[in-house]
Amino acid sequence: MQVAARELATQLRCYPISCAAYRLQLSINEGLGIPVLTSAIAASRRLVRHFKHSSRATAELGRRQETMQMQEPFKKLIRDCPTRWNSTF
Repeated sequence: MQVAARELATQLRCYPISCAAYRLQLSINEGLGIPVLTSAIAASRRLVRHFKHSSRATAELGRRQETMQMQEPFKKLIRDCPTRWNSTF
């Protein structure tokens, strides 16, 4: 099957072009595997998990943002999702 696809591509003079964004994402994911970054990401996930499970902590976060005079709406912590590109940043 692959041989036939290559022959067809050669005859038609069309060659597959890799998606640059996909290759970039693969490189970024490999870079996120560096031990220092892995531990920092794990710590931030634990922090977000704490706020997601504690309504008291979330309310306190809102009060602190209010005292710092942050603009409305108040910022919320978001969990990252491995299948969603750039959610870890």
